Amino acid sequence: MSSSSTRQPEGPLGPLWLWLLCAIGVMVTSGQLAASVGSSQSSSPPPPSPVSSLASAWRSQQHQQAQPTRPLPQRGPQQLQSPFNNSARLQQVQLMNALGQQDNPNGGNNQQLQLQLQQQQLNLLNRNLTNPSVASATAAAASPHDEYQANINNAGHEITKILRKFFQHGYDKRVRPNYSGPPALVNVSFHIISISSVSEVQMDFTTDFYFRQKWFDPRLEFKPVGQIEELCVGAEFADKIWLPDTFFANEKTATFHKATTENTFIRVGFNGRVYRSIRLTVTCSCPMDLQYFPMDRQRCKIEIESYGYNTRDIDYRWEKGNESVTLDGKIELPQFKVLGFKMGQELQSLSSGDYIRLYCEVHFVRSMGYYLIQIYIPASLIVIISWVSFWLHRNATPARVTLGVTTVLTMTTLMSSTNAALPKISYIKSIDVFLGTCFVMVFASLLEYATVGYIGKRIAMKRKYQQDLKQMQQHHQKVCVAAAASAAAAAAAAQQANPVGVAPGLQNNNSTTKQLLVMNDQKSGNQTTRATHGGTQQTTTTGQSSKLHLNTIHHHHQHHQRRLTGGGAETMAGGGELAVSSVVGMTPIKHHHQHTPPTAPPAEPADPSAVVTSKAQDQSAGETNVRICGLTPSDIDKYSRVVFPICFVCFCQMYWIIYGHISQQIDDHGPPLIPFVRS
Repeated sequence: MSSSSTRQPEGPLGPLWLWLLCAIGVMVTSGQLAASVGSSQSSSPPPPSPVSSLASAWRSQQHQQAQPTRPLPQRGPQQLQSPFNNSARLQQVQLMNALGQQDNPNGGNNQQLQLQLQQQQLNLLNRNLTNPSVASATAAAASPHDEYQANINNAGHEITKILRKFFQHGYDKRVRPNYSGPPALVNVSFHIISISSVSEVQMDFTTDFYFRQKWFDPRLEFKPVGQIEELCVGAEFADKIWLPDTFFANEKTATFHKATTENTFIRVGFNGRVYRSIRLTVTCSCPMDLQYFPMDRQRCKIEIESYGYNTRDIDYRWEKGNESVTLDGKIELPQFKVLGFKMGQELQSLSSGDYIRLYCEVHFVRSMGYYLIQIYIPASLIVIISWVSFWLHRNATPARVTLGVTTVLTMTTLMSSTNAALPKISYIKSIDVFLGTCFVMVFASLLEYATVGYIGKRIAMKRKYQQDLKQMQQHHQKVCVAAAASAAAAAAAAQQANPVGVAPGLQNNNSTTKQLLVMNDQKSGNQTTRATHGGTQQTTTTGQSSKLHLNTIHHHHQHHQRRLTGGGAETMAGGGELAVSSVVGMTPIKHHHQHTPPTAPPAEPADPSAVVTSKAQDQSAGETNVRICGLTPSDIDKYSRVVFPICFVCFCQMYWIIYGHISQQIDDHGPPLIPFVRS
């Protein structure tokens, strides 16, 4: 009984005095630790020690456990789970005892123990979060913002699981969707951003566009997560799924943009629909017909086709019909205007199979402004400048030749520079017709002056020949008149001396003729001879041309002498008359047997100026009458001033009317043209 009365009462966890001693030791230890930390730090107030807070929490918990008969109050859902379990509590007690037993003033070991205690606290918190009851209680007591963040995190985890699930069930990107079923349907559309160039020399055009493809892949189906029915993933996802092997059949070069990252994206729908968009710059070949250049219209195609899958494996379709292709409303080109585009589909039969091909045909019309300013107007002005030579005098040879040659060389340079910017084609272009005609007009102006010079030279030669012939005729007339006068005077003197006989007259006539023949035999070009008969003197100037006429006179005189010898008295009496009439070509002079007065020499004109005026009129009339093919140099220049402009104006009208009408004719075969609307 005495032993039981001296026995100390015990608590639920041991003797009460033992717990009191532990509490006192912990308090002393925490006070020393706080003092050591305060002395080692600066004057600023130290933060509360986690050990003291844990100790106070432990003491309060032990105090509650020391009164088991006291009823526990009702707690909320957030208080159902204590932050410490039994095993963790024992570890913390051991740590606090270790802290109480340390006497190191530096506090190095205390810091390590504090770190261990904090790590233990974090582990306890993680365990509580993983507990379903605690997590549900925490979610019920959380704020709306915390709930939204939790939903986002949960959705991100679910999407990650979906993406991982795609490739954890044997997805093979080398096999197309529905491999043993119908062909995979690929819907195509694109938006043209810009058309950078259309080259006639290279026969191609370059365009920048967004290329879009859609197809269904049942292997990529998933259940929607909340309101998320479509997943937008990065470009690297394309390396893990099946993609159609689309290529551009008429492509020359293509560029995939990578600034700042790859310009592509992929969207996967919950029903397995895959939507891929990529930005490309493609240079496609464009065969051009330059027959009506620069009033031509060109058609350039973008052809889309599968490289390896034929019609049994893949089928291409325009996604939205006529709205599958769109053009940016701000597209502008320096030399062309976009009229519109056509879309279509065709079947290509090759040795490897049949393939579906989609095409978009863009229609261009060339702008005429550049060519009007740089080619047509300068060429027309050069032709007009060449006509200036028609108003210059034909004797201004340096000016007219320089002008003609300069215009010809200028046209040649213009034609060469124009054709240098075009491909070397064999057929004739519209601009070749115009420049060729301008070159012909300029060259014809140069030939016109050459013709004027040639005809002028021929006319000058002919005029000189006529003048020389006229001088010879005048000189011949003078010689003949002098000879006739001398013969008439001799015949009259003979008749007066011997009215009956004729022989002396004939003798005198023979002597006169012989004297004239002596003048013909003299070798000097211009000599002065005197023919004297019966006291009469005549001065003549002989030349090479007078010899022929004197011989003619001598021939006629001998002929009449033979007639007089064989004839009667009447014939002999009229011999002088016949000789004079045959030589001079004038009206025969009637000689009578009696009372015939002597013939007087021709009278000189009273006014010498009248002779000069008549000679000038005769010369101008002769020059006017000299023509070659009915033309004179002045006539050629006059006609050229009118004919050349009329021909060029008529050509220009016909050129613009014909080629302008032909170039407007559009071949409307195939699908209808969708007009381009500029914004």
